[in-house]
Amino acid sequence: MYNGLSDEYCPEHMRLLERRNVLTSPFINVYEDTVELPSVGARMDRYWVEHRDAVAVLAVRGSGDGAPEEVLLIRQYRIPVRSLLWEIPAGILDIEGEDPMEAARRELREETDYAAGELEFLTRFYTSPGFTNEQLTVYLTRNPEPAAAAFAREDEEAEIEVRWVPLALVREAIMTGRVANPQLVAAVLAYLARSS
Repeated sequence: MYNGLSDEYCPEHMRLLERRNVLTSPFINVYEDTVELPSVGARMDRYWVEHRDAVAVLAVRGSGDGAPEEVLLIRQYRIPVRSLLWEIPAGILDIEGEDPMEAARRELREETDYAAGELEFLTRFYTSPGFTNEQLTVYLTRNPEPAAAAFAREDEEAEIEVRWVPLALVREAIMTGRVANPQLVAAVLAYLARSS
Protein backbone atom coordinates (compact mmCIF):
# COMPACT_ATOMS: atom_id res chain seq x y z
CA MET A 1 0.00 0.00 0.00
CA TYR A 2 1.31 3.47 -0.91
CA ASN A 3 1.11 5.74 2.13
CA GLY A 4 2.92 8.77 0.72
CA LEU A 5 -0.18 10.04 -1.08
CA SER A 6 -0.53 13.75 -0.36
CA ASP A 7 -1.52 16.85 -2.28
CA GLU A 8 1.42 19.20 -2.82
CA TYR A 9 1.22 22.99 -2.59
CA CYS A 10 3.44 24.27 -5.42
CA PRO A 11 2.58 27.79 -6.62
CA GLU A 12 5.80 27.84 -8.66
CA HIS A 13 4.29 25.21 -11.00
CA MET A 14 2.74 28.08 -12.96
CA ARG A 15 3.74 31.66 -13.56
CA LEU A 16 1.16 34.35 -12.78
CA LEU A 17 1.44 36.97 -15.53
CA GLU A 18 -1.49 39.16 -14.54
CA ARG A 19 -4.37 39.21 -12.05
CA ARG A 20 -7.52 41.30 -12.48
CA ASN A 21 -10.12 41.69 -9.74
CA VAL A 22 -13.44 41.21 -11.54
CA LEU A 23 -15.76 41.37 -8.52
CA THR A 24 -15.44 42.21 -4.84
CA SER A 25 -18.16 41.42 -2.33
CA PRO A 26 -18.35 40.87 1.43
CA PHE A 27 -17.92 37.10 1.02
CA ILE A 28 -16.05 36.49 -2.23
CA ASN A 29 -13.65 38.03 -4.69
CA VAL A 30 -13.61 36.93 -8.32
CA TYR A 31 -10.31 37.11 -10.19
CA GLU A 32 -9.22 36.60 -13.77
CA ASP A 33 -5.66 35.30 -13.82
CA THR A 34 -3.46 35.13 -16.89
CA VAL A 35 -1.02 32.31 -16.23
CA GLU A 36 1.65 30.36 -18.03
CA LEU A 37 2.43 26.69 -17.48
CA PRO A 38 6.15 26.48 -18.34
CA SER A 39 6.10 22.67 -18.56
CA VAL A 40 3.87 22.77 -21.66
CA GLY A 41 4.35 26.37 -22.77
CA ALA A 42 0.64 27.08 -22.44
CA ARG A 43 -0.68 30.54 -21.64
CA MET A 44 -4.28 30.83 -20.48
CA ASP A 45 -6.85 32.97 -18.70
CA ARG A 46 -8.70 31.46 -15.76
CA TYR A 47 -11.45 32.86 -13.55
CA TRP A 48 -11.55 31.78 -9.94
CA VAL A 49 -13.29 32.69 -6.69
CA GLU A 50 -11.45 33.62 -3.50
CA HIS A 51 -13.58 32.46 -0.59
CA ARG A 52 -12.94 32.23 3.15
CA ASP A 53 -12.43 28.74 4.50
CA ALA A 54 -15.36 26.95 6.10
CA VAL A 55 -16.21 24.28 8.65
CA ALA A 56 -18.88 21.62 9.03
CA VAL A 57 -19.98 19.34 11.86
CA LEU A 58 -21.08 15.72 11.64
CA ALA A 59 -23.11 15.17 14.81
CA VAL A 60 -23.79 11.51 15.60
CA ARG A 61 -25.77 9.92 18.42
CA GLY A 62 -26.71 6.38 19.38
CA SER A 63 -25.02 2.97 19.18
CA GLY A 64 -23.75 3.14 22.77
CA ASP A 65 -27.14 2.10 24.16
CA GLY A 66 -27.90 -0.34 21.37
CA ALA A 67 -29.91 2.22 19.39
CA PRO A 68 -28.94 2.62 15.74
CA GLU A 69 -26.66 5.55 15.03
CA GLU A 70 -28.33 8.74 13.83
CA VAL A 71 -26.92 11.82 12.12
CA LEU A 72 -28.12 15.36 12.78
CA LEU A 73 -29.11 16.86 9.43
CA ILE A 74 -30.51 20.16 8.32
CA ARG A 75 -32.59 20.79 5.23
CA GLN A 76 -32.42 24.19 3.64
CA TYR A 77 -33.05 25.90 0.33
CA ARG A 78 -29.97 26.64 -1.76
CA ILE A 79 -30.60 29.42 -4.26
CA PRO A 80 -27.85 28.58 -6.84
CA VAL A 81 -29.18 25.02 -7.36
CA ARG A 82 -32.86 25.90 -6.72
CA SER A 83 -33.19 22.94 -4.38
CA LEU A 84 -33.95 21.95 -0.81
CA LEU A 85 -30.81 20.07 0.22
CA TRP A 86 -30.08 17.79 3.15
CA GLU A 87 -26.82 18.90 4.74
CA ILE A 88 -24.78 18.87 7.90
CA PRO A 89 -24.38 22.18 9.75
CA ALA A 90 -21.68 24.25 8.06
CA GLY A 91 -20.52 27.78 7.48
CA ILE A 92 -17.63 30.08 6.75
CA LEU A 93 -15.13 31.39 9.24
CA ASP A 94 -16.92 34.67 9.96
CA ILE A 95 -13.95 36.56 11.34
CA GLU A 96 -10.38 36.68 10.03
CA GLY A 97 -8.36 34.35 12.27
CA GLU A 98 -11.43 32.68 13.82
CA ASP A 99 -10.57 29.33 15.39
CA PRO A 100 -12.09 26.62 13.14
CA MET A 101 -13.27 24.50 16.09
CA GLU A 102 -15.03 27.49 17.63
CA ALA A 103 -16.60 28.27 14.26
CA ALA A 104 -17.81 24.66 14.07
CA ARG A 105 -19.38 24.94 17.52
CA ARG A 106 -21.03 28.21 16.51
CA GLU A 107 -22.45 26.80 13.27
CA LEU A 108 -23.88 23.72 15.01
CA ARG A 109 -25.55 25.90 17.64
CA GLU A 110 -26.85 28.50 15.14
CA GLU A 111 -28.24 26.01 12.64
CA THR A 112 -29.56 23.23 14.90
CA ASP A 113 -29.88 24.60 18.46
CA TYR A 114 -27.53 21.82 19.64
CA ALA A 115 -24.26 22.31 21.51
CA ALA A 116 -21.20 20.23 20.64
CA GLY A 117 -19.22 18.44 23.28
CA GLU A 118 -15.79 17.24 22.21
CA LEU A 119 -14.92 17.87 18.55
CA GLU A 120 -12.61 15.59 16.56
CA PHE A 121 -11.07 16.30 13.16
CA LEU A 122 -12.81 14.09 10.59
CA THR A 123 -11.66 15.27 7.14
CA ARG A 124 -10.69 18.30 5.07
CA PHE A 125 -11.20 19.07 1.39
CA TYR A 126 -11.36 21.80 -1.24
CA THR A 127 -15.02 22.36 -2.08
CA SER A 128 -14.44 22.88 -5.82
CA PRO A 129 -10.70 23.32 -6.56
CA GLY A 130 -11.16 24.13 -10.24
CA PHE A 131 -13.30 27.11 -9.25
CA THR A 132 -12.44 28.31 -5.73
CA ASN A 133 -9.72 28.18 -3.08
CA GLU A 134 -12.27 27.48 -0.31
CA GLN A 135 -11.19 24.65 1.98
CA LEU A 136 -13.67 23.00 4.33
CA THR A 137 -12.75 21.18 7.54
CA VAL A 138 -15.25 18.68 8.94
CA TYR A 139 -15.39 17.88 12.64
CA LEU A 140 -17.15 15.01 14.39
CA THR A 141 -19.10 15.40 17.62
CA ARG A 142 -20.98 12.68 19.44
CA ASN A 143 -24.21 13.03 21.38
CA PRO A 144 -24.59 16.83 21.28
CA GLU A 145 -26.89 18.35 23.88
CA PRO A 146 -29.73 20.79 23.20
CA ALA A 147 -28.42 24.37 23.47
CA ALA A 148 -29.50 26.47 26.44
CA ALA A 149 -31.43 28.86 24.17
CA ALA A 150 -32.72 28.76 20.60
CA PHE A 151 -30.84 30.82 18.03
CA ALA A 152 -32.83 33.45 16.10
CA ARG A 153 -32.26 32.44 12.47
CA GLU A 154 -32.90 34.95 9.67
CA ASP A 155 -33.48 35.00 5.92
CA GLU A 156 -33.33 31.55 4.28
CA GLU A 157 -31.93 30.07 7.49
CA ALA A 158 -35.22 30.87 9.24
CA GLU A 159 -36.81 27.92 7.43
CA ILE A 160 -34.07 25.37 8.22
CA GLU A 161 -35.52 21.98 9.13
CA VAL A 162 -33.53 20.00 11.70
CA ARG A 163 -33.85 16.22 11.90
CA TRP A 164 -32.07 13.19 13.35
CA VAL A 165 -31.84 10.59 10.56
CA PRO A 166 -30.63 6.97 10.90
CA LEU A 167 -27.07 6.68 9.59
CA ALA A 168 -28.05 3.67 7.45
CA LEU A 169 -30.66 5.78 5.62
CA VAL A 170 -28.18 8.61 5.07
CA ARG A 171 -25.63 6.15 3.67
CA GLU A 172 -28.22 4.69 1.30
CA ALA A 173 -29.28 8.17 0.13
CA ILE A 174 -25.64 9.04 -0.56
CA MET A 175 -24.88 5.80 -2.42
CA THR A 176 -27.97 6.15 -4.62
CA GLY A 177 -27.30 9.81 -5.40
CA ARG A 178 -30.46 11.11 -3.72
CA VAL A 179 -28.45 13.58 -1.62
CA ALA A 180 -25.60 15.51 -3.18
CA ASN A 181 -24.30 18.06 -0.69
CA PRO A 182 -20.50 17.51 -0.72
CA GLN A 183 -19.99 18.22 2.98
CA LEU A 184 -22.61 15.62 3.90
CA VAL A 185 -21.23 13.05 1.45
CA ALA A 186 -17.58 13.50 2.46
CA ALA A 187 -18.34 13.57 6.18
CA VAL A 188 -20.50 10.46 6.23
CA LEU A 189 -18.14 8.45 4.01
CA ALA A 190 -15.16 9.49 6.16
CA TYR A 191 -17.06 8.53 9.30
CA LEU A 192 -18.07 5.15 7.86
CA ALA A 193 -14.48 4.47 6.74
CA ARG A 194 -13.20 5.34 10.22
CA SER A 195 -15.81 3.12 11.87
CA SER A 196 -15.18 0.04 9.73
